[in-house]
Amino acid sequence: MRVLLFVCLSIVSIMINSMVSSDLFARTLTIESLEGGNCWVGSESGDTFFSDEDFDGVKIVSFPQEKSFTLDRSSFDELNRSLEKAIRKVGINDFSEVQYDLHVKCNHDGMIFLLNLYSGDVKLCAHLSAVEMDGNSIIGASTKFSKAGIGSSAILRIDRLYPNHDMKRGACIGQNPGKLILNLSKEYSENLNVVESCVFEIEKEYKNLFKIHYNENVKGLYVIQLNSDYYYKEHLVKNLILQQSVCGSLVKSDNIEYDNIFMNVGTTHRVYTGTFPGF
Repeated sequence: MRVLLFVCLSIVSIMINSMVSSDLFARTLTIESLEGGNCWVGSESGDTFFSDEDFDGVKIVSFPQEKSFTLDRSSFDELNRSLEKAIRKVGINDFSEVQYDLHVKCNHDGMIFLLNLYSGDVKLCAHLSAVEMDGNSIIGASTKFSKAGIGSSAILRIDRLYPNHDMKRGACIGQNPGKLILNLSKEYSENLNVVESCVFEIEKEYKNLFKIHYNENVKGLYVIQLNSDYYYKEHLVKNLILQQSVCGSLVKSDNIEYDNIFMNVGTTHRVYTGTFPGF
């Protein structure tokens, strides 16, 4: 719900329990209210979504977390540096220049930022949180509404970097690195001996790549645990199993799934489209 609000000090004091200061006095903000008002995304330009060319800062409020801050150009310059560091840390040493979308997701617990990033076969989803800055110092992520008000600048801290092999463009979620799910439960119910033999042959053929763990609760459901060298390369291992299957046509693409991350439901809003310069 987009509402044009003429924000004065008395209204702000009521809405956020006097925790945002008078620097909002007489400002006109366009506000995007998320998840029943738990979070606000606002700007003075009349927009709540920006790209590199038209970005003049976006103001964020999370009432459940008692946090307010502004993301400006310096926030995203720092984000690019953090992204390169995080990507290299997981063993990816070549990444071309690409555009990315940054979404904010809000629910009753507060907000999280989601950023999708893909270059060729490498597809990633970063989960981020806002860390406020006061001059050159970083105020902890648990800091409540800043005395400097909603105008206080912040950077985005990368909390986790996940594979995103299903390439959900929009608000990505990601998958756990180093895991694949082999689901042969239907085939198991029809012919358990064939399935067990198939799984044994797969594990023997690719013993240098992964181990297969049996799910005791669901017959025919297996977890493929990759060796650490193949983290973030789950799509390559999946393709290898399918292309060189020792089980003939028993194992199809739909039988091998990525281990998706589960998140609480909430409302998402695209805040920014930027450019990662690559390395």
